[in-house]
Amino acid sequence: MSKYITKQHFLDLIEAKLFKSEKEFEFYIRPMLIELFNIKESQLSEQETITSFDGVLSNRADIIIKSDEEFPHPLVVIELKLENSIKKFQKEDFSLASKQLHKYCQQVRSPYGILLTDQNCFMWSYKYYTSFNTPPQRIENNKIPTIKHIENELAAKSLIGFVFYDKSAKYIRIIIIALFIFVSIVSFFIKKIFNPP
Repeated sequence: MSKYITKQHFLDLIEAKLFKSEKEFEFYIRPMLIELFNIKESQLSEQETITSFDGVLSNRADIIIKSDEEFPHPLVVIELKLENSIKKFQKEDFSLASKQLHKYCQQVRSPYGILLTDQNCFMWSYKYYTSFNTPPQRIENNKIPTIKHIENELAAKSLIGFVFYDKSAKYIRIIIIALFIFVSIVSFFIKKIFNPP
């Protein structure tokens, strides 16, 4: 099984399909995404209301793919648009749609975002889960990791972030001291058992 899901995978799903509305597009694509990402239906949220960190109600993200955990974390936000509506109302300018996607990803702290139209697909990676100062990066090779690999990637980055984060130093010292005490106690008992007086 591939480690990546590519732009072409998405385009194959919608090839030669015509949609009258974004709702129809969303209804069609939902089961396809479950199969494409190899996820449970419960990991897929449609029209999820997004609120900003100050608690102000914002908009609704079309689709959010979450981790399969007790407390799920957003991994991929997918914004759906019909290309004809972009051409009609925005003169083929995808910047408003992409800004909308970036806002959703920032608000839920998702590492990946996809702008999917009925004719095209654009992918971005984000570091909003660690910092709000990093701008979104367009994925030039047009592929994102599978959900399993995104989860592994986030776990590794979280561990690295914890180790190198300034405020983590006190916890690292506590862990080192606790390990030293544990090793000292174990070695003391081993000496007592194997070297009786």
